Amino acid sequence: MATYKSKTKKERNPEGRPTDYNPKYCQMLLDYFNVKPYKENHLGKLEASDFKSPAGFAISIGVHRETLLNWSKQYPEFFDAYKRAKDYQENFLVVNGMRGLINPAFSIFTAKNVLNWRDKKDIEVAENPLAKVSDFDLDERIAMLKEKNKV
Repeated sequence: MATYKSKTKKERNPEGRPTDYNPKYCQMLLDYFNVKPYKENHLGKLEASDFKSPAGFAISIGVHRETLLNWSKQYPEFFDAYKRAKDYQENFLVVNGMRGLINPAFSIFTAKNVLNWRDKKDIEVAENPLAKVSDFDLDERIAMLKEKNKV
C-alpha cells in the first residue's frame, strides 16, 4: 500500500515540486486506450472489453488523475494525446452500445458525464399573435375596449 509523508515547510522545494511528466507518456496514454472495443470470449460470444479511463492510466504510471489534466494544460503534445484518448472512449461507447454489449444506462451516463454529450432539446416557440399587430389594429382594439368599459 502506498504511504505518504507530508513534508514540513522547511523541507519543501521553494520553486514547487518538479514535474513527473515525461514525453513518453503521450504514446503510453494512446497505447493504454487503443484497444479493440469488444472481444470474443471462450464461448465465441462477443463481449465488451474493459472500459479504459484516465484514472486507470494515472494509476498505472503512479500519478493522480488531476495530474493528467495539469499536463494537458502545460504540454500541447500531451493535450493532443489526451483528446485522442477521449476519442477512443467515445468509440468504445458507440460501438459497444450499438452492438448491445454494454448496459444502455452506463452508455448514456458515461457519454453525458465523461464525453459531455447532451440530449437534444427541441423547443418550439409559438408565434406571438400580438407580434404582427399593426397600429391600426391596436387603435381599433383600444377603441373597442374603451367602448366596452365605457371609459
